[in-house]
Amino acid sequence: MTSRILPQFDTPLSLLGDSTDLALLVLDRDGRVVRFNPGAERLLGHLAGEVVGRHISVLDGGDRAVAARWMTQAATAGSCDTEGWRLRRDGSPLWLNQISVQLHGDAGEPRGYALVLRDTGERQLHDLALRAAASRLEGLAAADPLTGLRNRREFDRMLQATPRQQFTVLAIDVDHLKRVNDEHGHQAGDVLLQSIAATLAVLVRGWDVLARVGGDEFAALLPGAGPEEAAKIAERMCSAVQGIVLRADRAQISVGWASAPAGTHPQSVMEAADHHLLAAKRAGRDRVVGGEFASEPVLAWGMSSDEVLDEVLSGGALGAVYQPIVDLADGHAIGYEALARPRGFSPRDSVEPLFRAARRTGRIRDLDWRCRRAAIAGVSSLPEGANLHLNVSTTALADPVHDADQLLLLLRSAGWPATRTVLETSAEERITSLSRLAEVLTVYRREGLRFACDGAGQGGSTPEALAALRPEFIKVDGRRTTAAARGAARGAIEATLGFARSTGAVTIAEGVENRISADRLRTLGVRCGQGFRLGRPAPIAAMPRPTSGAA
Repeated sequence: MTSRILPQFDTPLSLLGDSTDLALLVLDRDGRVVRFNPGAERLLGHLAGEVVGRHISVLDGGDRAVAARWMTQAATAGSCDTEGWRLRRDGSPLWLNQISVQLHGDAGEPRGYALVLRDTGERQLHDLALRAAASRLEGLAAADPLTGLRNRREFDRMLQATPRQQFTVLAIDVDHLKRVNDEHGHQAGDVLLQSIAATLAVLVRGWDVLARVGGDEFAALLPGAGPEEAAKIAERMCSAVQGIVLRADRAQISVGWASAPAGTHPQSVMEAADHHLLAAKRAGRDRVVGGEFASEPVLAWGMSSDEVLDEVLSGGALGAVYQPIVDLADGHAIGYEALARPRGFSPRDSVEPLFRAARRTGRIRDLDWRCRRAAIAGVSSLPEGANLHLNVSTTALADPVHDADQLLLLLRSAGWPATRTVLETSAEERITSLSRLAEVLTVYRREGLRFACDGAGQGGSTPEALAALRPEFIKVDGRRTTAAARGAARGAIEATLGFARSTGAVTIAEGVENRISADRLRTLGVRCGQGFRLGRPAPIAAMPRPTSGAA
């Protein structure tokens, strides 16, 4: 039997026959073992004489269904690559990678199979360790440690999961918290926040979602609540908080609310509530302003996000500015993040409403591709040795229409190397298929591109997603950066640093706006920073030299 199959091997496969480093098995077309090399004996603990002539299922506890699956795949595709547990002769488990290749005779007829087995248990343990580290990072995401309420990440998650019914969002701001901190100390400010949180929690219904979403900011999601009920709850909150007295000062809050019908995009309603909150603060604070949600908020120059999106995708002007990413130790720019800006947007304006509109209307792939083209145009003028950071949507990343070849073609036409290109994914965007993501990452990395995760531990960056992405760069959200001296934010940053150390990733802190913040982050172990203190977004022609974070 052996002599009829082995001559069909090419020379490299034949040389594996006596190898002790790799386990090689040769089967006939019915699945019976005809060769079991020394490497297989060492790996599985069986002697060749115990296995040759018997069906391969002898190594799977007699279960022929296991072999039937990979034999079918190999027969269909010519080869297959699988992983799974197998037992050694002594009963100890092994996590093995198995490459199965169908063998053919001179006339092309199937003659059998060749199997190469490798022990990948250490890699499996490493993956489990990565997932465990990511789980610890996510463990900080559910609750605000100061007040016990849900935190921003959990609120955003529940906001996106709003049932299809009418709902209301409340944006709540504690008035004059900075004055309390300055006059009485941060401990007094913390006591005030805890008291307000306890008061608000009594006033919401059992199925409502109440969260602390910022230093002096709270938010509430009221499923099923219409405008009349929302206004009453908000007014009761304002009145109840006035009963909190801190060293002769009465506490006050400002509330903005927006009520919307079923099916309205929740983030748009949250933005509308924020607009009403701003109006309440401008009107003198300690009051409620709200209303029914009508449409997407209008931008400062009179166009809605949807109108700007329509203009951009129909060929309207779209440029790019570049913000330096700076090494906090010596102040040199390791890279530049490209930020797309449509007509009418200044370098400081956020385009996040535009991208939310694109996701809501199913046009994120088209917008993502236009922004990539705008960012790469003229990029060869960036300083020598710096990386280009491109923001990409995970939805667009996994889109077979705009694959790696198209991006590589853009880079080549601009004279920019793939090895100095970093693709940034946002934690705000949910990843629907980790297996598809892993395939795409492999293709891009094969070409030399690297990846960054913006906002690790938030939004869609679940432990599984982080472990699958394995970003070479991890960005710390600006909200945590500005509060790095406080317990919750500091703990989140330290967890991010722990995950980065376990993967070898470089950490980048966003929102570094002053020297104190830069020094504090550098002391914590954050390597790089990004923010107006370090360098403002600017067109390449007007790009300023970055200011040293160490200075």
